[in-house]
Amino acid sequence: MEEEKGIFSSGKFWTAFVLSWFLLSPVMAGPVAASTPIDSITKKDPLVSNGKQLYADLKCSYCHSLKGQGGTVGPALDNVGFRRTKEWMADHFRNPKTVTPGTKMAKMKLRASQVGALVAYMNSLGGYTFTPQAAGLFKDHCSNCHSLNETSAFTNDLSQEKRFRDMDFLMDYISDPAGMNGYAKMGGFKGVLTRAQIKDVAAYIYQQGR
Repeated sequence: MEEEKGIFSSGKFWTAFVLSWFLLSPVMAGPVAASTPIDSITKKDPLVSNGKQLYADLKCSYCHSLKGQGGTVGPALDNVGFRRTKEWMADHFRNPKTVTPGTKMAKMKLRASQVGALVAYMNSLGGYTFTPQAAGLFKDHCSNCHSLNETSAFTNDLSQEKRFRDMDFLMDYISDPAGMNGYAKMGGFKGVLTRAQIKDVAAYIYQQGR
């Protein structure tokens, strides 16, 4: 019997069918649920990101180093967020020689937005200090489900959170987990802890990976 030459046997039908399926399946499936977990890695502070880019654009690494890479004319900046306040850094960027007599750093004509971005980036380098009460807050409110630098079948280790999330994410998640991830089983601490306490716990967790 001679082979039929219609669209069903030629392969054109199946090609059209597959393409139609891929094009129409999102509509058929309906909209993505609002509770889909977000990619926390992409939730970074844009001000910190802008400051990091500005640091590169201004060639700050010619004089300063980070993680052993860069110049040695100025101090290493790995933990500058611990050593300096935001106010000090802002004043230093505006007029280095007034704040630090004898510095070799030249005065740069920076806009206020640029100063803010640089300060945010510098503050993220070893910054976000926590109070002596932070460890107690973590123990009282978090340690039943979470641990730090420990491996356990019953707790979720948070010691590496800094690698994947920023401070804003941690604070938002501690405040309202379900608002960040519809599948979260953790209860929120908004109204249980003050905003300052939530920031304290977030900073405590954030610094554990150092």
